[in-house]
Amino acid sequence: MKVNWSAQDGREDSLDDEYLNGYTLFTKEPSSAKNILMEMDVIDWNHVLRLEGLQLCMEEVIQEVASSKNVRLECYANTSKTFLKEQPCDLPDNLKPESDNGGKVSFLEVHHADVVNTAWKYGGSQGSLRFVKRCLSHLPSFCLLDVYGNPISWMMMDQFCTIRNVYTLQKERGKGHSKHLIALFTHTLHHLGYPIYCHTDEGNIAAEKLFQSLKFTDIPFSPLWLRSIPLAKEK
Repeated sequence: MKVNWSAQDGREDSLDDEYLNGYTLFTKEPSSAKNILMEMDVIDWNHVLRLEGLQLCMEEVIQEVASSKNVRLECYANTSKTFLKEQPCDLPDNLKPESDNGGKVSFLEVHHADVVNTAWKYGGSQGSLRFVKRCLSHLPSFCLLDVYGNPISWMMMDQFCTIRNVYTLQKERGKGHSKHLIALFTHTLHHLGYPIYCHTDEGNIAAEKLFQSLKFTDIPFSPLWLRSIPLAKEK
């Protein structure tokens, strides 16, 4: 599967934006995948990009293909856990957060992107800001607003249909905001036909307990994360 937003708008400043140039692939036959990657223009190797969530059995294939395409691969250390929710029927739909600030459920808007990007562990750059804006423009999200219309808790979906950027302001934590929003988000995604899963950083015990409390299943999946850089761009 190819997910490449920058190619859709042709913006010159996004051609080498690895936040937007994202690809993923699933195969039952690595040898067949190799032929496809070699012979078809599935991936534009001329730009910096990311290969995300690949099966470990694809590492040798991708390395061989990349070598033929004159690119260098960097492997990201995978320190995440994957949580899956197959059915939302066992989720409570009446979870109410304890809020002193209004607690109005809404959707994240593009003008909230700066707040989301600043709070994001892997954000803070112009590239990550463009990525957040693109997600908020095209994909589902949920947030809780205070009486002034400012988000105090939020989450969104990325281009791989992953629930991500689950965050609550420090002063608002411990009130059930994230749990409430995840329950709502899960019901919504199920209704829309999306898969329901997320990744948490290994060692983030609070996040693990949060998803386990909502009966998400910790699945044994160790994906491969790669960054591809054309050799011509390193000269």
